[in-house]
Amino acid sequence: MATNYLKGEPLELRWRSSWCEHQARTIPSLFQSQAETLGDSTLYLVKREGTYQPVSWQTVRRDVETLAAALIARGVQPGDRVAILSENRYEWVVADLAILHAGAASVTLHFPLTPEQVEEQLRDSESCAIFVSTAQQAQKVDAIRDRLPALKHYFSFDAVSGWTPIAQLQHEGEQRLRDKPTLVRETAELNHWDSLATLIYTSGTTGDSKGVMLSHGNLLANMYACMQVFPPPGRDYVMFNFLPLSHIYAHTCDHLVAIALGVQMAFAESFDTLAQNLQEVRPHAINGVPRFYEKVRERVMQVIGSKPFLRLLGGYARKKGMRRAFGGRLIWAISGGAALDPQVAEFYWENGIQLFQGYGLTETSPALTGNTPKHNKIGTAGIPFPGVEIKIADDGEILARGPNIMKGYWRKPEATAQAIDPDGWFHTGD
Repeated sequence: MATNYLKGEPLELRWRSSWCEHQARTIPSLFQSQAETLGDSTLYLVKREGTYQPVSWQTVRRDVETLAAALIARGVQPGDRVAILSENRYEWVVADLAILHAGAASVTLHFPLTPEQVEEQLRDSESCAIFVSTAQQAQKVDAIRDRLPALKHYFSFDAVSGWTPIAQLQHEGEQRLRDKPTLVRETAELNHWDSLATLIYTSGTTGDSKGVMLSHGNLLANMYACMQVFPPPGRDYVMFNFLPLSHIYAHTCDHLVAIALGVQMAFAESFDTLAQNLQEVRPHAINGVPRFYEKVRERVMQVIGSKPFLRLLGGYARKKGMRRAFGGRLIWAISGGAALDPQVAEFYWENGIQLFQGYGLTETSPALTGNTPKHNKIGTAGIPFPGVEIKIADDGEILARGPNIMKGYWRKPEATAQAIDPDGWFHTGD
């Protein structure tokens, strides 16, 4: 029977596995708990000098704490905003975690933005500092420095003229922590469930982008929901990240979920190296968008079509090719960001790959609904995630409510009031 109201399973705001357990109220407290428990085990796999190399929890913790100490020493205050303009890389996650440990909020700028778009988002957020990855990204900011009075600090991952490199910051942080070893952890404790954790700007249908305010609680609630739906079968589980960490999909479902599960996450080098990196990493799980899954299917079918022997093998060749394309160990794949063609989903399932479609928005941290290992129906967006309520308004609009719904739009109370009604229902516009 059709219904206009659905409610997900109760949300468990805690996690327990054979190798870790936690009940976090802030992202720094989650990270510190996991680093203490998991110590020398691997958190990240990073491509360096031609091979994927492991980075331990303790190494990440040291890098995060020294960077956070430097930010505090340079005047970053709790509640400040600090921007990141970078492609996906190890330093991105270190910077994000360090910003949170300093009590500030990260403003995650999408790396292809133009200087004009960067200026708009930096001005609106009143970011006091910014991290960039390369000289190319630094040039965008250098061109607009004079028009951003709030921006005082310029940091870079690579060596860039006129910018303070992250290595220097971490050296400063080491010295600061010698003087006061508890500085970072005491500052991180100033965060709470409702503290602003990140500002992510939506593209805006009218050209006027809006900063979506997501709290520690918003992100943790959705993170725990994702873990509840897709628990890893073992500690050797490897996740593969290639979607932009500056967008909420990868921010929550790759970055935060990997930390909370206590498993490994590998960074793709670039979009151009995805096929090669998948063979090197051989992941167990991947988050992607429909076009990615379409291109993998196209490539596999192109290879089969070019070889008469493989064409004769039919379904066996397709299953073998699809499994090999993802490295041979894939347990499940998730698709979000846009509607997945049912024919693509059927192709994956017919050829041995469990591909689940989900639905969400930046304002919802992001996951609202999804197909799951227990409930999968191709051609749908699945059922509400744990803790999420879904209602269909009289005009057909999808409404959502839950702990993952944003705090609001940055300094846009009228837009916030239009999006979230007095009963807490977020109006998706879909």
